[in-house]
Amino acid sequence: MTNEEVHSAVRAYFVQKQAKEPGEYDGAVDAISKAVDLLASIKDTFRSTVNDATGKEIEFYINPQCEPALKWIASAGVSTKTGNIVISISVALLYLLHHQLRGVQKVPQRRYSPTALLAMGAVAAIAHEMSHAVYHITLPTSVGKDESDDQFRALECDADRRGGFGMLAVLRSPAHFRIFRQATNICTKRAFFEAAFLGQILLCAVLAAAYSQNPRYHGPNVRWQLFSAGLMSAISRLYFAGQVRAFWAFWNAQRISRRIPLTDRKLLPAVLEIDLADQEIFDTVTAPIMGYLVETKAAEAALSRQSA
Repeated sequence: MTNEEVHSAVRAYFVQKQAKEPGEYDGAVDAISKAVDLLASIKDTFRSTVNDATGKEIEFYINPQCEPALKWIASAGVSTKTGNIVISISVALLYLLHHQLRGVQKVPQRRYSPTALLAMGAVAAIAHEMSHAVYHITLPTSVGKDESDDQFRALECDADRRGGFGMLAVLRSPAHFRIFRQATNICTKRAFFEAAFLGQILLCAVLAAAYSQNPRYHGPNVRWQLFSAGLMSAISRLYFAGQVRAFWAFWNAQRISRRIPLTDRKLLPAVLEIDLADQEIFDTVTAPIMGYLVETKAAEAALSRQSA
C-alpha cells in the first residue's frame, strides 16, 4: 500500500463505523491518522532495508474492516500468490487503543499528548509482526499453521520480545522521531522511553480482551514482561547509562498507568499483576521451547536467507 492508500483505509474504516454506530469520531480520526503516519514511515524503512539486504519484497496493508467481523487485528505471513512477506495491521486495533484513551485529556504529571501511548502501542504491534517476518516465517502459509499450541505460543513470545526491542527504531531514526515528536510533543529520550512502556501496557490491555484464554497466547502480564524486556535490552545496549534510564522509565510507566482513566479499567490489573498460573506455564513450558525452536526458525526464516 502507498501512504495515501494507508490513509484511505483509515477513512474507509470510519465510514463503516459511522454507519454502524453514529457518533463523533473526529478526535479518533485525528489521533489514529498521526499514528498511521508513523507506521507508514516505519513501513517504508523496513521495506527498503529488507529489499536491499535480501532482495525480498514486503507487502504492507492497513485493514479497514470494521468490527465485529474482525478476525485478525494484526498478522504476518507469506502470500501464496506472490511469495512476498505480507504484514498487516487493522484500523480496528488502532481504534481499540484510542477507545481506551477516550476520556484521557492528559498524561498525569506529563506534558506530552496521550497520542504518544496510542502511537507506541501501534508501533509495538507492528514491530511484533515484523519480528515474525524476519525470524519465524518459513512457509508460504500463515505463520504457525504447522506448530502445536505450545510451539506457536513460544514464537509469539519471541515476537513480543523482539518487537519490544524494535520499538527503539522510532528514536534511532531522525525521520521517525520527527513524525512522533510533532504528534506527541515528546522531545527527550526519557519521555520517549516512558511513553514506549506505557504504549506496551495499553496494547497488552487491549489484547487482554481480544485473546482471553487463548491457548496459543500467554496472558497480558507475561506478554508485557516480554515486550518490556525487549525494550529494556535495547535501551541498555544502545545508550550510555541505559540500564538506569530503562529502569526508571519502566517504573514510572507502571506508576503513571495506574492513574490514567482507561475506558475499561478492569483490563489494567491483568497487565500489571502477575498471573501465577500463566507465569508457571511460561517458565516451565514456553521458555524452554523458545530456547530451541526460535533458533531453528530463525535459521530457516524467509528473510534470514539471501535470495537465490
